[in-house]
Amino acid sequence: MTTENAPASMYRATEGLGVWEHKGKVAAVGIGHSPTVRRWDGKPENSVGANSILALRKAIEDAGVDPADIDGLVLIR
Repeated sequence: MTTENAPASMYRATEGLGVWEHKGKVAAVGIGHSPTVRRWDGKPENSVGANSILALRKAIEDAGVDPADIDGLVLIR
């Protein structure tokens, strides 16, 4: 399934790549990010783990889903 809003980079422009094995099986429905800082200030609420949880919560909110509906996630650092 495609959408009018998908960037051109999401479509294959080269022949001979074959069918993507996960075609029609995956969806990215929400994104979230945490504040970016150069150094940790020592406060637990600003730790990498806390910021990861914050980003996940924002992605769940953005997607409008319940955490129980999530089968997997992608983390990019």
